[in-house]
Amino acid sequence: MYRETIRNGRSTPTFSESVGEGSETIVRFLGGPPNIRIAKFISSLPEQAQDDTNGLLVVTILTHQRWTNATKLAPIAQRDAPAAQSTLLRLAADEVGLIEPTSRTASRLYPDYRLRATAIAALGPALSYQTRSASDRNRKIVDHVREYDSINNATIQRLFDVDVYTSRDILQELVGQEILVRTSVQTRGTAVRYGKGPHFPTSRHRNVISDDQP
Repeated sequence: MYRETIRNGRSTPTFSESVGEGSETIVRFLGGPPNIRIAKFISSLPEQAQDDTNGLLVVTILTHQRWTNATKLAPIAQRDAPAAQSTLLRLAADEVGLIEPTSRTASRLYPDYRLRATAIAALGPALSYQTRSASDRNRKIVDHVREYDSINNATIQRLFDVDVYTSRDILQELVGQEILVRTSVQTRGTAVRYGKGPHFPTSRHRNVISDDQP
């Protein structure tokens, strides 16, 4: 039930128990159209990942929050923490390449996992935490590139007060969308520069007000 619901881009059903004599389990399905973007993304995953109910639960969780871990996943998947960690490790393996441990927690027994940049780019507005903040962030990046012709990892760290890894993910997402392209010969490090890509937004009209205008 969960697997097919998630694969079709619909909200997962909720379960509750009625109180009183002859208690029974109540299953509620949320209405509304399916999220085509999520369904399309799941259909692009390897077949074993599409058939992995616990893995699809992770996809659902990470469309609503930025990270999860085995401790949080265990009660949702009705598994113990080691089994939940095994699910996360499968999704983090290169064969699937869906998630990655955060640098801050990578050495823990149960690290926090987030979507990889390629998954974020593919899901886009399907991520509830991504749409507004990413739109504002991307607009600032576009404005910066319009003014200075390029941007790098270090600049994004300063603009948004993020670490080098988050900055890297932001750049990879925009490169994946062809908004930015690498313009420097250098291919590694925070100094790699990025400029306008094929899908870079066209310049919009702006009113210019001179300093001596009232």
